[in-house]
Amino acid sequence: MSTQVFQAKRFCGVAVAALMVLSGCEFGKSKKSSNATSLANAADGSTVLCTIGGKPVITAAQFEQYFNQFVAQNPRIQSMIQFFPNAKQEIFKTMANEEIVAYWADENNISEDAEYQHELEQAIKMVKRGLAAKNFQDKHVGKVAVSDSEVKEYYEAHKNPDLIVSPGGIKALGVEFATKASAQAFLDKAKANPSKFNSVAEADKQKVREFAPINSFSFDVDKNVKDKVSELKTFPSVVLVQGADNKFWVVAAVSKEEAKHRSLDEVRDGIKSVIERDKLAKIWTDKLDDLRKKYDIVENAEFFEAAKEEPAGLQLSQEELASLAQQVASQAPEAQKTA
Repeated sequence: MSTQVFQAKRFCGVAVAALMVLSGCEFGKSKKSSNATSLANAADGSTVLCTIGGKPVITAAQFEQYFNQFVAQNPRIQSMIQFFPNAKQEIFKTMANEEIVAYWADENNISEDAEYQHELEQAIKMVKRGLAAKNFQDKHVGKVAVSDSEVKEYYEAHKNPDLIVSPGGIKALGVEFATKASAQAFLDKAKANPSKFNSVAEADKQKVREFAPINSFSFDVDKNVKDKVSELKTFPSVVLVQGADNKFWVVAAVSKEEAKHRSLDEVRDGIKSVIERDKLAKIWTDKLDDLRKKYDIVENAEFFEAAKEEPAGLQLSQEELASLAQQVASQAPEAQKTA
């Protein structure tokens, strides 16, 4: 089976599953058309699609609005719909199910429950804050422009490690010794012909360790060995290093491999998004600082200073906190879109 056919079948499978979950439908079963489609027009002038207790609850105009919003909030669904002629009807079933549950809640006075009222209040508060943020951005923050030169400048400044494909480093071989004298004796033999390091070690009956390219990410290499090898400028070279554990290494630095990075064209769109986000964050900060002054905002910083004195199970640096925030943001793109 070709890769294209396999991917198409896999995609269709995902599409079917998604629509089943979203609509609560049962694919493969025949469905009788509802009498609701023949009902008289509702107050908005469009055909009634669903009634409960004889009263219209969904019209064609209402459904079209629901459908468009549904697709806009679920971009993947838009590409799935073309595979299913009855997809629109299944999404309508989702809307009808929501109306049925809402009707049940009204009939059973669920809204009078204290927990319901609390959750409703919190939900309304979150929606109001989201709309306030949207309008604040529209009216005071606006959109930002990112030039090609800014993208290139960011790319050059963040090549290591953000955009790295292969960290590169120095290809090296090493032999460990318990004493400096034995290490020095082997060094005297090996340095005469660094390119024959393996042969010299074999003749001397020494076990050779082949290091992965040594670079700033080499956490499994003795620090003293890593630092010494990283300083070398000519290759091949043989050096003696006293390790942090007081053992001795004779290391042959064979060659240096340059780090490889993703091309600018590969990451251009991602970099542009990062710069846009950073610019927007700066504008937000400046505008909010203006409002702090305008509205005489007073914040209780002492509360958090006192909290710092309490023992904490996990301490994070500012860099780690920023990295964690970026990870959370990248995992919730849909939440950002609807905020």
